This record gives sequence, structure tokens and C-alpha cells, in this order.
Amino acid sequence: MAAENGNKYAERWTYEKTIAALNEVHTYALHYECLYLGHALNQAGLYNDLWAYWRRKWRSDARIITLMKRILQLFEVRLFQNTALGKIPARVGLFALTHHYQWGREYDTPEEQQQQRTEQDRRMEEERREDMEAPADELAASEARRAQQAKLLKEFNERKVAQYNVRHPEAQLTMPMSWHLGSPPEGAEAVLFDSGFFLRL
Repeated sequence: MAAENGNKYAERWTYEKTIAALNEVHTYALHYECLYLGHALNQAGLYNDLWAYWRRKWRSDARIITLMKRILQLFEVRLFQNTALGKIPARVGLFALTHHYQWGREYDTPEEQQQQRTEQDRRMEEERREDMEAPADELAASEARRAQQAKLLKEFNERKVAQYNVRHPEAQLTMPMSWHLGSPPEGAEAVLFDSGFFLRL
């Protein structure tokens, strides 16, 4: 029964659904009142265990891992800025930066430092071995999914640009553009449209 549930869980979080969920989390993470990952996940109707599951499942997929890192970076920068500007208590900000982003982490002895490096090397080697042992058809399927996702995303952005140009013939956009739901990041050169915004790729 546990194996069956695990398979259903894996089937639910396909490449396309994971990308869509991460884009939604990213949209919430862009709002400055959202201070930590758990808040953004909760806003999207998700939870922390899913984040860990995605990191394991897609650890070899550059696009997903890059998006996850960008989301985490938003919170790290926001925590530091709010702490430095006195918008949140220094003890709270420093605790979060230390606990979640390893700021100022030190080891008492060279042996502890070496032990940490050895553990990291071991994990990386295990992941590398698992990737090498993955069936060829599984790797091919993953590549096909990525290609299909890129095609769908390009077509979606082209449709959005076409809709914008119909409504704004005096200021038409040209590809490549990407459309995102929500408010644009502060300082970004964005074009607002349909409860979201365009960014030049």
C-alpha cells in the first residue's frame, strides 16, 4: 500500500505540474510582505514536505532547481534587508539567516569541518550514482518532457503577446517576452497586462 501511495504521489507531481506550482510559489514570493518560504507555500495551498520532495525528485533538472534557488534567494535578500533596516527584530532576522541560510556557521575543530565536507561529498556521490544508473528511457522521457514544456511555454507567451497587441495596437510588443501572474518585482522594466506583467527575455 505504501508503494502504491508513493507511485500516485509521483504521478501527481509531473514535470509540468511542478513547474506550474513553483511559478505560483514564485508569484507569492515576489510580494514583500511574504517573509519566508513556508508563507509562500501556504499561500499556494502547498506545504514544506513538497519542497523537499521536489528537491529530491528534480535534483538533476537545471530549470526546476534554478527556480527553487531563485525563490529561496528572494527570501534571503528580503530577510537581510528587513533586518538591516530595522523592520524586523535583529534576533529574529539573524536566527532565520543562520538557521535557513547557514550565515555565520562555524565549526569548532578542523575535524568537524572535514566531517561536514565528507558528508556533503558522500551525498553528492550517491546522487551522481543514482543519475548514472537511471534507465535510458527514463532520461529520454525527461528530455522529451522538458522540450514539450518549453514548446508550451513559448506558445503561451506568444498568445499573451498577441492578445496584448490586439488591445494595444499603438504600443505593440515583440517576442521574446514572458508573461507572469501577479505584481512585477520592484524596479523591473515590466509591461502590465491581465492581472500580471510581461518581462523581456
